[in-house]
Amino acid sequence: MMSCSIQSMLGSIIFAAEIPPAGPLELIFTWVPVLIVLALIVLVYFAPTYLAYKKSKKQKTAITVLNVFLGWTFLGWVGALVWAFMED
Repeated sequence: MMSCSIQSMLGSIIFAAEIPPAGPLELIFTWVPVLIVLALIVLVYFAPTYLAYKKSKKQKTAITVLNVFLGWTFLGWVGALVWAFMED
């Protein structure tokens, strides 16, 4: 008897949590800001690589490797950025 009431209670919770289908404007206002923020994150992440190539650094490949593989750590990203700003 107890399990039946718990099961019906869980069923009502699941049905109450259903999300109605989103309209096109709601999808646009949801995903466009997400994509813009994602693009900004990628641009900032690869800023040291961009600077190394723009300044024609001799060590641009090494800066790129450091940025790609250790840039996800803040220390690796800062190291690549400092290295990109340093003189050859």
